Parts: sequence; C-alpha cells; structure tokens
Amino acid sequence: MVATEPVETPTQQAEAAAEAQGTDDEPEQTEQECRGWIAVRSRYMNFDLIAVSFTATVYKLDGDAATQVVQETVDYTAIATNGLFVSRRRVARPVPVDGALEGAPEPAPTIISQAQIPAVAAASGKPLVMLGGDEGFEPGQFRVTLRPTVRHGKLRVHPAITASEDAARAGRYRIIGTDGVVPAELTDTNTTDEYLQVPDTTTVETDWSEDILVPCMPRNMPKTVDFRWTDFRTWDGVSSRRIRTLHPTTRHIFFAFINKIEENYRLTYRVAQAYRTFAEQDALYAQGRTTPGNIVTGAVGGRSNHNYGAAVDIYDVIAGGAIDWSGATYPDAVEVGDAFDLDWGGRWTTIVDRPHFEYLTGMTTRQLLAEYNAGNTFTYDGRTYVNF
Repeated sequence: MVATEPVETPTQQAEAAAEAQGTDDEPEQTEQECRGWIAVRSRYMNFDLIAVSFTATVYKLDGDAATQVVQETVDYTAIATNGLFVSRRRVARPVPVDGALEGAPEPAPTIISQAQIPAVAAASGKPLVMLGGDEGFEPGQFRVTLRPTVRHGKLRVHPAITASEDAARAGRYRIIGTDGVVPAELTDTNTTDEYLQVPDTTTVETDWSEDILVPCMPRNMPKTVDFRWTDFRTWDGVSSRRIRTLHPTTRHIFFAFINKIEENYRLTYRVAQAYRTFAEQDALYAQGRTTPGNIVTGAVGGRSNHNYGAAVDIYDVIAGGAIDWSGATYPDAVEVGDAFDLDWGGRWTTIVDRPHFEYLTGMTTRQLLAEYNAGNTFTYDGRTYVNF
C-alpha cells in the first residue's frame, strides 16, 4: 500500500508553517487561504424551531456557467427544543486562586454562529445547517438550490407584508419565486392570504434556488440563506380536502403537521375528521346512547373544537391502504403535534381520544359557543367561523 499524505485544511497549513519555523508562535509571513462558508436555514414560517428536511445543491457561478461543487441531504429525525441558533457566547475568565475576587469582568459578547454540519443538524433538529465542511468555498458567486424532502404542496414565503409596504395587502405573505426573487410589485397571485393559504390549484414546485455572494469570512460567520415554508397540500387528497374545511387560522398548521409526520417518520397519516357541523356533532354524541354503536365523544353540538374548525382526528395508513388501529405510531405523531402546540386527546382523563389533535384557540368551547351565538363570526370559503 502506498502511503499518502492527508489533505490539509487552511488551518493545518498555517500550523505546519509555524512548526517549520521552529516556534509555537503565530506563523510570520504566512497567509491562510481566503475561504467562505454557507449556512442554510430551512424552517416553517411562524415556527422557527420546526426544520424542513431538504437536499441542497451548491453551484459555483461563472458567467452563465454553473458548476456543482457540493450536495448535502439533511433528513431530520428530531425537532429542536430551543431556538438558540445564534448564541452570545462569553469568554470565561479564571477566578483568582486566593479568592480575593468573586469573578473577573467579562468581555463584550461575541456573535458565534451555531450552524451545525448536516449529520448533526439532522439528529438535533436545528434548522441551521453549515455547508462547506472544513475547507469552505472559494469566495465568489454561488447558487444554492433546495429540494424539500416532502413537497406535495410547498411555498417559499417571505415575512408578512406591513401596512407601510402595502396597506391593501397588509398581513399577507409574499411568495418567493423558485429563482429566489422576492416580488416587489405585489398582487393577489404572488402573495398568500393572511392565513398563509393559496388556491388548491396552485402549481406544486420541486426546487427553489437563490444566488448569493459568498465573501471571505471565518467559518463562524457564514453567508446564511433563509428558506421559510408553508404547506397547502398533503400526500393524500382526502386529507387535503378535509383540512380545507378547517378554520383558516389553523389550516397551514394542520397541513404542516401531517407533512412533518411523514417527513420525520415516513408515516402517512390521513385526516379522518376535521370540521363538523353542530348537527353532525349531535349525531355523533347520540351514538352509543340513543343510537347503535360505541360512545366516542362526550361533546354535544357546539361543545367540540371540531365544530369551530380547530381539530382533526387522524389515523395511520400503512402498506396497501390498510389502517393501523394499534396506535403504535401515535408517539411520533404526538411529538410533531407538540412542536406545533397542538393538544392531544390521548392525554385527556375523561374520554381518551387518541386520534384527536386540536389547535389551542385560547377559549373554552363554552366561550366559543357564546361568541358564535353573539355573531362574532366571519365567512371564509363559504363557511362561518368564530373569530379567535
């Protein structure tokens, strides 16, 4: 076997130069190669902790030519538990041995990037991923192309439009094109509505790109590209149609909920129940009491969050289209539901309802019913919803 010398990073080259000079001091007249790094943040709009899995391809641009230089896949298997993607890290000072001082003054905080390499990010759930490894990139123009792992109906969106930007469309969200361009002139077709919703006929895209300039900077100061997402479809047309009956405030959350279960755990959950009318709720309440069947609910019409479009019942569809009624995968669904701040019926102590997940409206169903009876409602997609 022929021995080969390991490839040195720029830092290792500088250390070798210092050793050649016969000193532990910083090498004199030795310049490290100028490099830069790229950090990709992929997450749901309004849920900064919930990362979206992806494959990123980085191209070096030279005029009209684009040469692929790296490709990384980040398949998340966890959801982050905190949002400290950038920390203000202080350098510790030693306490004097004689104990004369309680402590020494600390220097001003320094911003340190907390981007993680792809494998670590996937396991930790952190949405900020470092690309470039130890070597980094030669400074210049690059194109970063992201392909989300689950993309049944995804949009890349920009933070909400303010009244000073466009009073008529305040609260809506710009839809960023697949070329990374944020629309300057706003229309109803290049923005979502205020609920992050778009028509079901919206084109389903596959890849989103953005051209960036990567400067010569330390690894802890990468060029960051931010991809924020919203979902408008799931793997299943039945589920998508049912989610579209829910209160508009909750729809993008339940779309993302079903898709994130699939993304993290490769489970295909179907929405069995979503919005219910008061009459449908009364009929369900009668089951096992005055009509045949088992008792499945303790709520009469107007006393279930289903009646206000704020809840779904789901089940796992397995190979061949069969339904897994064992509940073996509910812990995975619950982990995702907790991240989206959904309440799980499996934790209830009266009638335990394991398929049930509901949006926390901030009101009891008694209060929601009072708001409904008082007319504090609005119409959306032909249905009447309570304001919450």
